[in-house]
Amino acid sequence: MRATLAIAVLFALASPFCCLAAEQQPDLDKLIARADAAGEQKAELYARVVEAEVAAAEHQFAEGQSDAGFASVDAINDYSDKCLAAAQQHAKRLKEAEIALRKSARRLRDVEQTLEFESRPKLKASVEHLEEVRSKLLQIMFAPPHKK
Repeated sequence: MRATLAIAVLFALASPFCCLAAEQQPDLDKLIARADAAGEQKAELYARVVEAEVAAAEHQFAEGQSDAGFASVDAINDYSDKCLAAAQQHAKRLKEAEIALRKSARRLRDVEQTLEFESRPKLKASVEHLEEVRSKLLQIMFAPPHKK
C-alpha cells in the first residue's frame, strides 16, 4: 500500500513538469513567429526567444537529455545573432533585449556548472557568445547619434 501511494504521489508531482515541457514548445513556436514578423520590436522578441531556449536547455540538461540540450544551445546562439542583426537594423527597445541577454547568460553559466567537465566547453562558448552580443548591443545603445 505504501509503495503504491509513493508511486502515485511521484506521478502526481512529475506530471505537471511533463505537461509544462510539452506546453513550452508551442509557446516558443508562437514567440519565434512573432519575432520573425515583428518590426521595431524584433530585437527584444529574439532576446525573449533566447530566454525561452535557455529555460528549455536548463530543463533538458536536468532531465539528462544532453543532445536536446545542446540543440537548444545551438538555437540560443542563432537567435542571439538574429537579435543583434535586428538591433543593428532598428535600435528600438534594446534595453529590454540587453537585460534579457544578460539574464540568459547568467542562467546558462549556472547550467554550465551543473554539467560534466567534458560537456562544459560548448556551454562556455555559448555564454561567451551571449556576452559578446550583449556588448555589441550596448555599443549600439550608447553610440553617438551619427553612428547609429
